[in-house]
Amino acid sequence: MLSKLISTFLLAMLPITELRGSIPLAIANFHLPIGYAFIASVLGNLIPIIPILWLLEHFSDWIGAHSRIGQRILEWLFHRTRRKTKIVEKYGWLGLMLFVAIPLPGSGISTGSIAAVL
Repeated sequence: MLSKLISTFLLAMLPITELRGSIPLAIANFHLPIGYAFIASVLGNLIPIIPILWLLEHFSDWIGAHSRIGQRILEWLFHRTRRKTKIVEKYGWLGLMLFVAIPLPGSGISTGSIAAVL
């Protein structure tokens, strides 16, 4: 059961699956009880917020000065995030909450954290 909880935790950390992928997989494929699936998913989903919020700005400055390829990747990521965050700009923190809550790929907590930094 521990390996299934860890798998659920790690799936929730990925920007593609987050909670909307990890909870159904944990229940349907791993046969975890709903409570365990929920707790492992929420905890795993919260982990990426910390490095994104604390380190993204410093990392982007550093990578921009040291790697042209890294700078291009970050420019693409920032451009993509800015494009998706018009609702955040219009409604502030309420828009950010709505953006993260909408169950669409790329609109979860990871992208919301990047939008908050930007």
